[in-house]
Amino acid sequence: MPIKDELLKILCCPVSKETVRTMTKKELEQVNSHITASSCMLIEFRSVGGEIIDQKLEEGLITIDEKIIYQVRNNIPHTRSDFLTGYSWHHL
Repeated sequence: MPIKDELLKILCCPVSKETVRTMTKKELEQVNSHITASSCMLIEFRSVGGEIIDQKLEEGLITIDEKIIYQVRNNIPHTRSDFLTGYSWHHL
């Protein structure tokens, strides 16, 4: 179930204060293909704590500048400890 528009209007990145939007299906597919890729990954997705993210995203929010992705699980955006960084993930 997608995040409600009312919630999206008040959410922002706690780090950069950028507005966030729901990731498109194509963006999710791109990120998930890199997360699950073999050992020749071109980019690693890491949590704030430095852990490599190795599970596919079901949903995600992305900052407008497309630098930070937040996992959404069970319709709850995880904007504190589970965000991913991907400086140029969308250019792969």
